[in-house]
Amino acid sequence: MSGTRRGTHGWISIVLDLSGNHLAGAIPHQLSALLNLQTLNLGVNNLIGGIPVELGMLSGLRTLYLFGNSLGGSIPASLGNLLMLRVLDISQAGLVSTLPPELGNLTNLMLIALSGNQLSGSLPPCFAKMQQLLYFDVGGNGLHGIIPPEMFTNWTKLEWFDLSNNSFSGTIRPQIHKWKGLMHLSLAGNNFSGVIPLELANMTNLVQLDMSKNYLEGAIQVCIWNLQQLRYLDLSSNRFVGVIPPMASNNSSSSMIYLRLSNNYLEGCFPVVLKNFKNLTVLDLGNNDISETFPSWIQESNPLLRILRLRSNRLHGSIPWQLSQLSHLHMLDLSDNNFRGLLQSPILASIIEKSSIPTSFANLSSMRQPIKSEKGTETYLNYEGIDIVWKGQEYNFQSAADLMIGIDLSTNYLSGEIPSGLTNLRGLRSLNMLRNFLSGNILDDIGNLTFIESLDLSKNKLSGSIPSSMSYLLSLTSLNLSNNNLSGEIPTGNQLRTLDDPSIYSNNLGLCGFPLNACANHSSMGTTLFVEKDQHDLETLWLYYAVIAGVVFGFWLWFGSLFLCKSSRYAFFNSIDSMQDEVVQKMKQKHI
Repeated sequence: MSGTRRGTHGWISIVLDLSGNHLAGAIPHQLSALLNLQTLNLGVNNLIGGIPVELGMLSGLRTLYLFGNSLGGSIPASLGNLLMLRVLDISQAGLVSTLPPELGNLTNLMLIALSGNQLSGSLPPCFAKMQQLLYFDVGGNGLHGIIPPEMFTNWTKLEWFDLSNNSFSGTIRPQIHKWKGLMHLSLAGNNFSGVIPLELANMTNLVQLDMSKNYLEGAIQVCIWNLQQLRYLDLSSNRFVGVIPPMASNNSSSSMIYLRLSNNYLEGCFPVVLKNFKNLTVLDLGNNDISETFPSWIQESNPLLRILRLRSNRLHGSIPWQLSQLSHLHMLDLSDNNFRGLLQSPILASIIEKSSIPTSFANLSSMRQPIKSEKGTETYLNYEGIDIVWKGQEYNFQSAADLMIGIDLSTNYLSGEIPSGLTNLRGLRSLNMLRNFLSGNILDDIGNLTFIESLDLSKNKLSGSIPSSMSYLLSLTSLNLSNNNLSGEIPTGNQLRTLDDPSIYSNNLGLCGFPLNACANHSSMGTTLFVEKDQHDLETLWLYYAVIAGVVFGFWLWFGSLFLCKSSRYAFFNSIDSMQDEVVQKMKQKHI
């Protein structure tokens, strides 16, 4: 698409938009002849061959989009001649370059996006001359060094600042508060150290704050909750210590919908500041040292929770039934804690069944059906993602986390039987109950979980046979039933035949069939095994009795005759004396 206007010598092209047309080859040098061009958009094509130096001749250019190509090469210094330029987007373009200082001449620039390339070097201090800048994004490169102090002073109009996933270092300077209009600040995935400056609390327009994956330390300051517009806060994977502070005022409200403080050294009780986050959708406190019982107020205070991750803490006690009333919940991870009690009573039974508790749990629709992706709908926020244990390994799910439905209660002290209504949660894609004390049978209608991809019930005390309905799980790609007391023949089915690793059934002495040894008698193998085992145990027991009786009988026969019969006793002691005399004689001969 192109736009034109009428000039003194005819029609003049001012806009050239060829984006998203699968164009290939190099950018033509002849474009430099379009001296009146104001907008050039070649984004999202298959262009290669670098950025032509001649583009610097388009002195009237105000907008330049080259993003989403495989251009390669460096950023030509000639782009610094485009003094009218307001928008420069060369992100995701395969650039291998440093940042040319000449770009600092673009004093009218309002947006510069260079993310997702292979840029190296540091930020030129002369970039501070771009005093009209609203948007600056160089995330996902190999840049290093510090943030030049001049930027804090001159970029007073800045709204978006993203240095994520580089190698920047140093401390976060208190002067950052001069960016009073800043709404998005991402310093994630760098080497920043030190403490978060208290002056950050003056940046009252902040909506997104991501400082994850750095080396920040100290306590989380209470002033951070003063940022009333803050919706997204990620301080995960740092070195923060101490307790999570409450708000200065219990009556304060917050816009927070995403809170991630995982992988730190936080301790103390479950944070009561969460009571102020009525719109919270994602909560991740995993991999800390939080120790307390699970709060019963979570459903009342955070009714919109969709993802709840508390793994690897020291939470204890029972799981409160109020958790089951979170009707939007679709990812629950309470693994690697100290939760105890019957699994039937606290949560899953309540989620699934209408029990004696007054409120029905049938409103947990988010786990009853799979989540469908709808284009054009906004989820809770654009965020870095959530770490989820999936098929035995930890992955970082980003936008895909919206579509995940899973429960992870592994590595706790939960007991009792698997709740009978679990199979009503037909949207489950992952269920992990590894390493608990669950007993009873695997549910006969387990086959109702038709969308499940990962199922781990290993290292429990489950017994009985594996239900034949498990062969209906056509999406199942990861299964572990090892280290239980299961027996009988393993069900057959097209999908189960692909799970040919014998270890997923190991240490279940009564199991047979593919991929284990074939069953001797398919119709009664389980019964036969138990009968043979009982017979073998009985024979072993009689053998022990016989040996013990023989030893006792021989002992009394020998020693009884020794002490009751006088002639035998004399003969025994005479033999001992003669043996002693022989030993003494040999010792004397040895020393002579």
